[in-house]
Amino acid sequence: MPSLKQNLCKISALLLFQLHFLNAVQPPLWESPPPKNSPVQSALEGSVLDIEQALELALKNNFEVRQARERLKERRAEIDEARASFFPTISLDGNYQRKDENLASTFGSASFQNLESWNTKLEAVQKIYSGGKNKATLKGKREEFSAAEAELQAVINDVTLQLKTSFYDTLLAMAEVEVQKEAVQLLEEEYISAKKRFRAGVGSSFEELRAKVAFANGKPDLIRAQNELKGSLEELRRVIGVSTLDPSLLDISGTLVFEPYEITMEEALARSRKNRPEIFQRQRLLQASEQEVKVQMSKRLPEFEIFANYGFERANSSAGPDVLEGWIIGVRGTWEVFNGLETDAQIAKARSELAQAQLGFEQLLLDIDIQVRKAYYDFADSIELVKASHEVIKEAVESLRLARSRFNVGATTQLDILDSQVALTEAGTNQALALRDYSVALAALKRAMGETDAVASLAETELFLFPVPQESKRRQ
Repeated sequence: MPSLKQNLCKISALLLFQLHFLNAVQPPLWESPPPKNSPVQSALEGSVLDIEQALELALKNNFEVRQARERLKERRAEIDEARASFFPTISLDGNYQRKDENLASTFGSASFQNLESWNTKLEAVQKIYSGGKNKATLKGKREEFSAAEAELQAVINDVTLQLKTSFYDTLLAMAEVEVQKEAVQLLEEEYISAKKRFRAGVGSSFEELRAKVAFANGKPDLIRAQNELKGSLEELRRVIGVSTLDPSLLDISGTLVFEPYEITMEEALARSRKNRPEIFQRQRLLQASEQEVKVQMSKRLPEFEIFANYGFERANSSAGPDVLEGWIIGVRGTWEVFNGLETDAQIAKARSELAQAQLGFEQLLLDIDIQVRKAYYDFADSIELVKASHEVIKEAVESLRLARSRFNVGATTQLDILDSQVALTEAGTNQALALRDYSVALAALKRAMGETDAVASLAETELFLFPVPQESKRRQ
């Protein structure tokens, strides 16, 4: 018969083998291979991406949105967990034991202790009263689930604004690249023209040199604009949620345009109070805090439950087998009369958390009001900037035309042409920036009002993938 030491050695060897096997099957996280191309990445490669398609992909693949959906699933599971307290619990217990003969009590040659015994018991318990604790807990979990729904919509709104801002930044970078390309092309044409005039004997070498320097100075701005475009594409990839993708594979489609949008400050404030999901979220969390107070107050009351079990027990001894079998039904009750004022402290804590939730709700209303006002001011300013930039670029184009005409008849110098070209480049850059600021300001204003686009509103159907069961009318 193997000794205890030999058995322990065998068990240790078995555990070490299992541990080694698990490590071999599943390598550590830091040794995991890089992720393969996701379906989103495959869809992006080689396809033209407009803002609607980018937003749709972001709402499906953005990590913040996916985490919010998982939190919603967690809250749904908590509802199921709370509902379980309204149902009976059924358990099956069993036990078997055999004693060494040396442990048996003997008298003479007879043994009077069971050497072998086993028993089993099936029991059902139903709680019938808990001072309202179970009911309040279930209500609180339902409120938290509704709050998680609103949180998901708030996250969707935030990601929508992030996506639009990133997309408009990319369009701005693309427009800036085109402006700088046109500027470099104009400077190159002027340089070629100055060189031809010098060779024809109607221009000076100084004019040729000045045009050449201006042409060379225009190239770094183009390089910087191209680098800004690469950075914007990287940020767009982050918002969409694609971990591994070469930004150069993103083919962005769209232009910065001015789309008129009229609204007053009062209308914007009214819409924010009606549409902001954060307000609904805080209201639901406030209701959940009220239910938590009831949960803590229920600890002052007794709890009762009914139970029923059926058991079977058999024991073997030298006197023969002994069998017991039968059922038991009854009622159990517990009442914690004194626990060192722990319950009072928990009630005070819950009431304080309720007061904090109320104050937080009032603070949220103030924050939203300020956010809407600031977004409206930025939106109004952006409209004026777009109008101003539109007028300036028309004047810059006309100024360059007049400078060239005057230069051709000898009424001005080459420096005036170069200055006009620089002014036109700056005007084009300012116009693109103004259109970008207007688009972002409009998106930020809609976010502050709690409004969603057509693509983002499609995600609202996913908020109710987990129907909440009807509340039980049983008082527990």
